[in-house]
Amino acid sequence: MVEECSAGRYEWRIITAWGDCSRSCGAGSSTRVVQCIFVDLITGERLAREDSACAHLEKPAATRLCNQFACPGKWVIASNYGRCSVSCGPNGVQERPYLCKILTGQGIEVVAEDSFCVAIPKPPSTYRECPNFACQEGSFEWYIRPWTTPCGVDCWADRDVQCYNPVDGGIYGFDETCLNKGLLKPEARRRCAGYTKNGALQWMLQPWGYCSEPCNGGHQNRNVTCMENGKLARSCPLCEKPTERQDCNLHLCPDCEDRLQYSQCRMVQHLCDKPHIQNLCCRTCSVP
Repeated sequence: MVEECSAGRYEWRIITAWGDCSRSCGAGSSTRVVQCIFVDLITGERLAREDSACAHLEKPAATRLCNQFACPGKWVIASNYGRCSVSCGPNGVQERPYLCKILTGQGIEVVAEDSFCVAIPKPPSTYRECPNFACQEGSFEWYIRPWTTPCGVDCWADRDVQCYNPVDGGIYGFDETCLNKGLLKPEARRRCAGYTKNGALQWMLQPWGYCSEPCNGGHQNRNVTCMENGKLARSCPLCEKPTERQDCNLHLCPDCEDRLQYSQCRMVQHLCDKPHIQNLCCRTCSVP
């Protein structure tokens, strides 16, 4: 991120520390000021320049994600009423319950287990009378909706499975109606694709790489690979994938500059106890 010329060098300089996060949870963002400057190697003067003057250099991030953890749950009224309490005849009622929803660390709102909302009293459901369908003999069967996508925050997928009678346009009944006819209920919940009970699938982590900056905040990466029985695979659940990038060296830089490029200073950082290395790599040697 530094280019030297005959009289000086251009470089990106981080002017301010990271600002407050735009959200307290559920994946917000924060910003900092990054400016292109020209450093006069003779006088030591630093002059601000247009960003275009440093366009050929890698610019440190000016925006980053923050608070990437789920927000506390909240109760939200369901968009539709549920099935009728009777499969036919009068006196049936339908319930419209409240569902627990959370904003995940990726900023996606999903339905979660009620336990995520225990801190807030659950509002009472609303009810209405069902249409009065005449009872008729019919063949009940299981009505199965598609699996939910994307995968839930807890790596489980759900689908709606209801006992159904197609007579008169369709009547929903209790599960017992189908079970009493010897119809086994298909699963309504399962782990996301790729999950194996024997643990054959797993995410393998490599060590973190070098930080991109010696101070003022940089980033470092690592390889995260899906493996199955020692071989590369593709079916590990993404909702369980560990992060591949993290912030590093968040402390403020000292009021001095590296005279060598950061990549060169990093190679001799183990010699920072030597005065001549400290003189050449003042900023890098300040890293704790």
